[in-house]
Order: sequence, then C-alpha cells, then structure tokens
Amino acid sequence: MQAVGMTVDASLEIKVVHPTRGCTRATNSARLVEPGKTGIISSELQTASFNGPLNKTITVSFNAGNEPSVTLELKAMIWRPIEVTPGAAAFTGVLDARRMP
Repeated sequence: MQAVGMTVDASLEIKVVHPTRGCTRATNSARLVEPGKTGIISSELQTASFNGPLNKTITVSFNAGNEPSVTLELKAMIWRPIEVTPGAAAFTGVLDARRMP
C-alpha cells in the first residue's frame, strides 16, 4: 500500500469512490478530510479467480476545483501454491466404504 498526498487549503469532500470492475470494491472511506489531516480510502480486491499479474483501478471524485478526480491503480501478482484443473468438480454420488465388498 502506498500513500497518495494532496495539499489543499479547504476541506476535501470525497464524493464518489468508483472501482472499475466487480472484483474490486471500496470500503469505509473517509468522506471529509480537513486541511492538514489524512483521509483513507480503503479497497478490497477479490483474487480467488485470478492467477498471475493483476491491474485494477479505482476512480476517486472530490470537490477540488482544478482536478476533480484521480485514478488509483492497484497492482498485484497473484500466486497459487497449488493449482487444480478443472477449478470445480461435481460428484453425483458418494460411495459408502462400509458397504463395499
């Protein structure tokens, strides 16, 4: 995680935090940041269906006059210690070992 800094003379109101894909969501973000204070934009990235490099973005809109939005980029390298192919299996019946000859 990396901090992104901005200096403003007035309160900064975070209006919208918009992830670009369904596997990314913003959580519990500060909505008003006073001058000289720090605001936090939290995000969650669901990685269960990914393997390898992953790049996602979050657009943050706020009340700053000359630059009303910024795009935050999330980068990750997803590594699975064990990979199973196919990723899912259906078992239609279960044998009871006690009843086998």
